[in-house]
Amino acid sequence: MKLSLPLKLTIFVVLLFAAVIATCLLWTPVRILWNASCLHSNDAKERVKSVSWLLGKGRKGFDVLAGELEGGEKAAEFLAEHWEHVNTLVPKSMFKSFPLHLAARNKWNDVAMLLIDKGAEIDARDEDDWTPLFWAIREKNKDLVESLVRMKADINTKDEFGCAPLDWAQLLRHEAIADFIRANGGKTWKELRR
Repeated sequence: MKLSLPLKLTIFVVLLFAAVIATCLLWTPVRILWNASCLHSNDAKERVKSVSWLLGKGRKGFDVLAGELEGGEKAAEFLAEHWEHVNTLVPKSMFKSFPLHLAARNKWNDVAMLLIDKGAEIDARDEDDWTPLFWAIREKNKDLVESLVRMKADINTKDEFGCAPLDWAQLLRHEAIADFIRANGGKTWKELRR
């Protein structure tokens, strides 16, 4: 059976219209999934762009972000609150800290890495002259210590008492962290005085 031209055009228009409607309905969910997958990209700019996009999508984007972060909703709320001002002191924080310090204190490694990707100062100091590296050591967070050192955090910085990160790792009996710091050029305060 041969179809007439008007019938062919009608079928084409209906199929085209269905494709347009399907694209419109699926566009946002597909983009949300795409941006969620980009959070695991090796490209820092891509990760920053994805977080910004997800945070801009309201509750749906926030929920996806919360599902991807180690700290869940609390980490996502924290990231949303501090995303636009990563190098601004958090006024209500203990020790007058920056967002990166708080992420290290809460063991939110992925949040810490996203803040660094966004431009957070890796060696920012709180009111006790502690950098995020000190907080990662205090929390026995070897993964974050390794990441910070790999990203060129100052391994021989000193706090207000003159103690270096290696001193704190030894004092807190975190042998694996102390060994790692030593292997990467870390020194104690006594060695730094020489």
